[in-house]
Amino acid sequence: MTKRILLILILALSLTAAAFSYMVTERPTRYWWTGDPVHDSGWNTIIGCHYGTASNRGPSPLIWENCPVIELTMSPEKGWIYFNDFINNPTLAANSSVYTNAIVGAWTGATAGTLTSTTDEPTGVLKLFTTTDNECTGIVVCCSDGVSGQAIFNATTPKAFYLEARLKCINITDTKFGVFFGLGEEALTGATGVIADDGTLTDKDLVGFHKLEADGDKFDTRHNTAGGGGVSTVKADAVTIVADTYLKLGMKLDTGDKTLTFYKDGVALADTVELDATNFPDGEELSVYLVVKAASADDAYVEIDWIRAALLY
Repeated sequence: MTKRILLILILALSLTAAAFSYMVTERPTRYWWTGDPVHDSGWNTIIGCHYGTASNRGPSPLIWENCPVIELTMSPEKGWIYFNDFINNPTLAANSSVYTNAIVGAWTGATAGTLTSTTDEPTGVLKLFTTTDNECTGIVVCCSDGVSGQAIFNATTPKAFYLEARLKCINITDTKFGVFFGLGEEALTGATGVIADDGTLTDKDLVGFHKLEADGDKFDTRHNTAGGGGVSTVKADAVTIVADTYLKLGMKLDTGDKTLTFYKDGVALADTVELDATNFPDGEELSVYLVVKAASADDAYVEIDWIRAALLY
């Protein structure tokens, strides 16, 4: 009888261990012990936080697996976290700007451009639209009236940073419009704040994904320090765009090797940038931007499904 009980206990423990191993390694779920010295919240419990998979419409596991999302939501002592599913969006006509309680600044061009909610996607989508050459539409998050950034990359004492969004471009035809998604210095909410009239990035503190208007089906990864001598390209044609098809773009700062990694659809891109690289906006205040800049009179727009950003203190 004793041997039988012992065998049953061993079998039960083995099944439990196997199930837990499956949840941690096979299922796209992040587990952490909230009573540990790094993320000590006073709870001696294990929390599971489901992220979905790299290819689905939710946040990507490889970006968010070591971000204490729940703790950031519950306590500002750990850092800040921002998420917007764009279910209740500002609607803007041309020559408009607004700042909302969701910490979203939005603006449109002087003669053309709109921000509207789409009617064919019930999950919540914001459409950034313009039809006039050299005018733009954009949003900025994690800011206060467009004048102060909330993320700072410090090469000496870096803090973990996470960013991801799901978006799509209406078309990939060359010379139609440019797009920027990433981080930029404060007060860039204008027609030539992020993207110049020739389609290049302006000489501002910037880092992120740039779709040059002359190359409609690619995102380059780029960074720049204002007055640093010119925009630096981490990787040209880093991401291939499919017309009217969603993709996820993201960035994550690894504080161990002080490296910023770029992601497409939850998969890390091979080319990264170190915080002390020449022309990287080290020590600058940055906010999250998504900007669409028209290069013709044809329809130019991007639709964004959701965005999430977080910074640990």
